[in-house]
Amino acid sequence: MQFSAFFGYPDQEVSVIPDDSELVFLPNISEEEWENLLNYTETLRFHIGDVIINQGEDDRGLYFVVEGRLQVLSLEPGGESWRSLAELASGAIFGEQAFLDGKPRSAAVRAISDGTLSRLNPEAFEKLAGREPTLAYAILFDLGRILSLRLRLMSLSNRGQEL
Repeated sequence: MQFSAFFGYPDQEVSVIPDDSELVFLPNISEEEWENLLNYTETLRFHIGDVIINQGEDDRGLYFVVEGRLQVLSLEPGGESWRSLAELASGAIFGEQAFLDGKPRSAAVRAISDGTLSRLNPEAFEKLAGREPTLAYAILFDLGRILSLRLRLMSLSNRGQEL
């Protein structure tokens, strides 16, 4: 089955590529809601060159970049070289696919500066959802929004458009 037309919008010219500000996680929640969310996370420090996650590993954590810069990498077919997929900075998230579907990591993430992450695991999310259902709803809805934007970027790049 051919899926390329499914993600193409033939009646709509796609001229606006999402910028980094559109990929910021939960941009409209209050400081109090952020504090509530961060109460369910663990804080991790990283240093330049650290590998945060490895492609193929079984880790379902959802990561929030508090400060610093990271590079998302994918192993090229044949397994001899890496391709850079994206750079992430403060306000970005990663790990949303494995967090939602429980499958192994589809990419690796490596630090390109020193920084700090917050990690939310599925068990902590379940506790948060029981105590803060409105916040849990906002988290899931925003994960869907960000996944949609990333899918849009991938489908545009697969059609040969410059990003």
